[in-house]
Amino acid sequence: MNSYNNGGKPPLRIFPEARQIVEQAMEEIIHGAKPVEQALTDAEKEITEKIQAYNKTVQ
Repeated sequence: MNSYNNGGKPPLRIFPEARQIVEQAMEEIIHGAKPVEQALTDAEKEITEKIQAYNKTVQ
């Protein structure tokens, strides 16, 4: 399920932040700080929250 508010296209403004969040999750996985599933679930939640916040600004 996507939470985009523009015809299914992700908001480009959050891409840099989303990339940074994913990179952080990858580092956590590589260094053993979090299991794969947990790191990716946390990243997904954080990115989804950012998309939802963005959507509120464009409605």
